[in-house]
Amino acid sequence: GYTAVLKYNGDETIATVTRIYPSLLEGSGTVELYFSSKPFGLPTGSFVDVYLETARLSDVFVIPEDVLLELDGKAIVYKVDGNIVVPIKVNMLAKSNGLVAVKGDIASGDYVVKGPESVLLRLSKGMKVMVRE
Repeated sequence: GYTAVLKYNGDETIATVTRIYPSLLEGSGTVELYFSSKPFGLPTGSFVDVYLETARLSDVFVIPEDVLLELDGKAIVYKVDGNIVVPIKVNMLAKSNGLVAVKGDIASGDYVVKGPESVLLRLSKGMKVMVRE
């Protein structure tokens, strides 16, 4: 009964999920969909990317996953004030497709540090960074 969004070569269509086959990998699996006609003209049994909406959130910031540091059960975003790093604890509400929905003391237009976890782990409060726009 879930609504699914299928994407293929820049086109998308809506379908209803008839079965879900879970996977051992978090966030992945196989879903079965029913169509009265072939979507995108694909042959029967084709595989395409499918996105399932599991929740709707409001009043959140959506940030790239490589902005967030998850450490000891806490989620931290490093905000940049001038060129000084300020760690901000945020509540991580959802994660999907390389994006994370968070609530916390960040606002639209704030600069944040983006990078691999190995870089974020080396940051500390008061550290100076170079800002690129």
